[in-house]
Amino acid sequence: STLIIGLSIPVSIILSLAPLYVFGVSLNLMSLGGLALGVGMLVDNAVVVLESIHRFREEGRSRPEAAVQGVGHVALAVTASTLTTVAVFLPIQFVDGVAGELFGDLSLAVVSALLASLVVALILVPTMAAIEGSVTGLVTKEEVTPPALSWREKWALLWGRSVVEPWLNLKETNRQGRIWLWPWRAARALGEGLVGFLSVTLWDVSVWVVRKGLRLARGALKHPGRWADAAAGQTGRWYQRGATRYEGLLARALVRPAGVMVLALALALGAVGLGTQLGTELLPTVHQGRFLVDLALPVGTPLSQTVSLTEEVQIAIMERASVESVYARIGTDGTADADADEGEHTSRLSVQLKPHLRSASVEDHTMVDVRELLEAWPAVDTTIHRPAMFSLRMPLEVYLFGYELDVLGATANRVVEALSALPGLRDVQSSLKQGYPEVRIEYDRERLFRLGLNPRTVAEQVRDKIQGKEASRLRREDLRIPLKVQLAEGDRSTVEDLWRLNVNPNLQPVIPLDSVASLQEGRGPSEIRRLDQQRVVTVSAGLKGFDLGGSAEAVTRAVSDLDLPESLTWQVSGQSSEMQASLTSLWSALALAIFLVYVVMASTFEHLLHPLVILVSIPLALVGAVLALVVVGTPVSVVVLLGSIVLVGVVVNNAIVLVDTIGRERSHTPELDEAICRSGRLRLRPILITTCTTVVGLLPLTLGLGAGAEIQGPLALTVVGGLVSSTGLTLFVVPVLYRAVEHVTSRTPRVVA
Repeated sequence: STLIIGLSIPVSIILSLAPLYVFGVSLNLMSLGGLALGVGMLVDNAVVVLESIHRFREEGRSRPEAAVQGVGHVALAVTASTLTTVAVFLPIQFVDGVAGELFGDLSLAVVSALLASLVVALILVPTMAAIEGSVTGLVTKEEVTPPALSWREKWALLWGRSVVEPWLNLKETNRQGRIWLWPWRAARALGEGLVGFLSVTLWDVSVWVVRKGLRLARGALKHPGRWADAAAGQTGRWYQRGATRYEGLLARALVRPAGVMVLALALALGAVGLGTQLGTELLPTVHQGRFLVDLALPVGTPLSQTVSLTEEVQIAIMERASVESVYARIGTDGTADADADEGEHTSRLSVQLKPHLRSASVEDHTMVDVRELLEAWPAVDTTIHRPAMFSLRMPLEVYLFGYELDVLGATANRVVEALSALPGLRDVQSSLKQGYPEVRIEYDRERLFRLGLNPRTVAEQVRDKIQGKEASRLRREDLRIPLKVQLAEGDRSTVEDLWRLNVNPNLQPVIPLDSVASLQEGRGPSEIRRLDQQRVVTVSAGLKGFDLGGSAEAVTRAVSDLDLPESLTWQVSGQSSEMQASLTSLWSALALAIFLVYVVMASTFEHLLHPLVILVSIPLALVGAVLALVVVGTPVSVVVLLGSIVLVGVVVNNAIVLVDTIGRERSHTPELDEAICRSGRLRLRPILITTCTTVVGLLPLTLGLGAGAEIQGPLALTVVGGLVSSTGLTLFVVPVLYRAVEHVTSRTPRVVA
């Protein structure tokens, strides 16, 4: 039985790869995570079918008969439970935001695996269970072992086959006058003798090796086999005692249903109250064993000074014991795809940790250590963050919309001061920084006209002499080398040189620039950002903890308390807005999943109230899910909500099987309470087995094993916690509620036309 169930896992996974190929899904972190998530659920159908077959076998039926009746007994329940889980994963395809992009492949992988497991459970499992015989009794020893012969008998047999028979064949050939066939007959006789000798020898050696191996294995597995057999027997006895005790407790619960319902309601309300205390975030933090350090010196700092300071910081960071390497990128290329506030005064350090020290605690400690280290350079603006998985680098961003850059800059500074005072934020900074130093030229148009000069011509002449103008291109094979004409470096290096610049196109007489224009030194804006065709300044901030939702509310309150100019508008954005959009979409998907589950169950059972009884297991799962998140300290994120959607499809499976069995037993047992108790006893073993297999299958993801497990860990934790609590409560609450519904419907008078 265990071999049959174990075989259903790889067969289901292999079958599920075909739909993934059809839909163009590659084997990536999320699709493989979906298969890992589905492994725990793949065996559910096989366990339920095989347990039903095993129960008919215990009643004395033959293997083929038990296989047919067993799969027919639970086929409806297995199909309904699988379709409900599939219906839960389908709404994920319509989720907007990061959650939809991230978990689309995961949902397709799980749906493919579940449908494949349904096919395997309804076809392969009963076929294998119907095979007569056992593993040790399929073939007998006499069928595979030839009769024992002595060496003398074997040699006599070989002599007769290799010498006597060929000699007689040669004599017959000579007698028929075909002497030319004698060499062929002799060679054939020699070959047959040699092949016979080698085959017999190889067979004897193989049999001897197999027998020795079996004896050694029997000796080595003698005591472990006894221990395993004893453990299996003890487990069976524990199960029988537990099943008997459960049947008695269920009978008492049916007599006093109010206590069970009040306890379940109290636990559900307590879980809701406890869940409101959890923080919120967009996505869990992924620890990659490296982080980034952004350095920004005052605007206008020459590149040589930036290089010198970056080298000092790099050497200081390399002295940390957990750091393996530090890669520095200093400055930026003007043609590169860089941020507007990057330049010769900025640099970025990529800090890589040592392979054996890449845990989350070491990474967090190293980031704090580097942050304290950089306090030795107070004139340098520093930002430390992990590599972003998405385009939203900072968790919180406040957009200030306006037209006047001076007003926007002053308001942004006030917002920065207000946000810096909040305890949960760090690295608060404005996108509108001090710009590069510049010389502004204001032309005197009246004087230009009196001298017969065109302002446009003068401005272009100044630009061409300072910036340069491409006059021609040299051609060398496939190369085109531009020739730029501009003043020599010594004639344009200072402001005084600019004042003495001749702006007369005719060169004579010399008309210096300061005679027709005034020069002012100042600083321009570092950048002018636009969003939705409006000028905007962004104030960004990082988080010290993980409560993105609470921090967003605190930022909203802090900005609302500021007396901002009426000409400005603002909004809180960044990861917080993406989180709100994703969470809203996931809540809608959760409601749609519950509705689809009800529709599938109502059409399957052809009943409107029984599916409502089954749906009670969903709030019961909330108890364990919230408790698991609180114990581990995991905030609510899009991953946790996705786990809640998965939980909707998983937890109803046990209730579906239980309610379906109660309906079947009622046709044989007229007493309702007796049918409920008998059904609970019959379904206890498959419910416990499927719960344990799902929990064990999700255990590697729950423990955070493997790369990228931080993304899937909260999902698995939510499913495991909810499934454990739902299983324990479903075994009592669903039968009690089913009994109450049946009593109410039986007392309702029917209207006869």
